Amino acid sequence: MSRTKTIFFAFTGKPIEQAEKILAVQDGYECWDLKKFSLDEFIDTLKKKIPPVNKNVLRNYKMEEGVRDHYGITAKHFAQTSWGLLVPDTLEEGGFSYADTIPN
Repeated sequence: MSRTKTIFFAFTGKPIEQAEKILAVQDGYECWDLKKFSLDEFIDTLKKKIPPVNKNVLRNYKMEEGVRDHYGITAKHFAQTSWGLLVPDTLEEGGFSYADTIPN
């Protein structure tokens, strides 16, 4: 099975001033203005950049409010994000060890 080693990091805080939704920085690095995405649009775009490993993980993207699970983002949590970075793993032997990080 071929897995991408690209990771997306989302951040809260002050919104960025960026004209484009997605700004290519260099060699696979991208800065995303998350205030310009709906949650569903963000998930669809993210799946294109980091394809799901298999159909079993498709439910791990979006989580309904009040559901206690380890995977997925709620609309409330997404509304708190401002911007994000798409970062490719360009290190030999893999620089990232575990890519799933969700706020509690």
